[in-house]
Amino acid sequence: MKMKNLSYVLVLLIGFILISCKEEPPYINFEVSNIASETTYVQTGTLPLAPLRVVLLEDVSGVRCVNCPDAANIIENIKNANPGRMNSITIHPNTPSLQVFTRPLNNPDKNAVSKFDFRTTMGGDIVSNLGIPGSLPSGYINRKLFIGKNARFIDRTEWANFFAAEKDSVPPVEITVEGKIVDTSVVAIVKMTFLNDLVGDYNLSLFLLEDSIVDVQEYQDGAQVKYDPVYVHKHVLRDMFTSSNGEKLNGSVIGGQTVTLVRGRVIEKTFIKGVKADWRKNKIEILAAVHRGSDNVVVHCKKFDFK
Repeated sequence: MKMKNLSYVLVLLIGFILISCKEEPPYINFEVSNIASETTYVQTGTLPLAPLRVVLLEDVSGVRCVNCPDAANIIENIKNANPGRMNSITIHPNTPSLQVFTRPLNNPDKNAVSKFDFRTTMGGDIVSNLGIPGSLPSGYINRKLFIGKNARFIDRTEWANFFAAEKDSVPPVEITVEGKIVDTSVVAIVKMTFLNDLVGDYNLSLFLLEDSIVDVQEYQDGAQVKYDPVYVHKHVLRDMFTSSNGEKLNGSVIGGQTVTLVRGRVIEKTFIKGVKADWRKNKIEILAAVHRGSDNVVVHCKKFDFK
């Protein structure tokens, strides 16, 4: 009986060892992809100089948000004072709790009827993932949870200070973005060169924006709520080339090679995405952001526009 029990224990132990030593398979993205082509290699010799970090501000906005025009002005002031150091995305999420701010206007008596519905499922997913603000305007700076804060979303009055805290750090990756229009589609070409060995998950999120859309917006004038029928909505999120969580970079398989983010690693990806007929192609923008997979913190971003 003792020998029988011992044999049973040995079988369990061998099984546990085999399971423990099982090699983890490479990451495979089973979602429908907009990638047209991709390649990777490790660059030897001189690498690009470490770039100055470009900070990403994701502005959660709505056409019924009376203080959102003020938030847009704050963004432009930061950009004007720091040329090339900030990119912004205006997100109109389809989040149910924010519909009071984001649903299109329909007040014909006040000449306030929206031509467009800026709400997106992608925007809703991003906001749900990063934390839903209780009111608007609000925003995320590099998607970071700053010391002293209990949420990632930040009031517009604090954007300038937190931008200043982020802009002087050195990113571990250089990004270049190019784009072209082919018939009714936008083609985005993204090249990432990693300047340090990186551990942990890193993702690429690729956004499709439209800038300078003229449509009605609520605003505050003293104690009164008014409507601006020719308000210019800037850098509006229209869609994404990737999923809302981004494309995983490390552990992915490109050309039969499992990608590791070592110093000198270059990843080039070409994406293609159809655009709607009422989007003006000369106002399209492509924004690429590399962020950590563990906490979504953005380490660098770059933008291309067709202006």
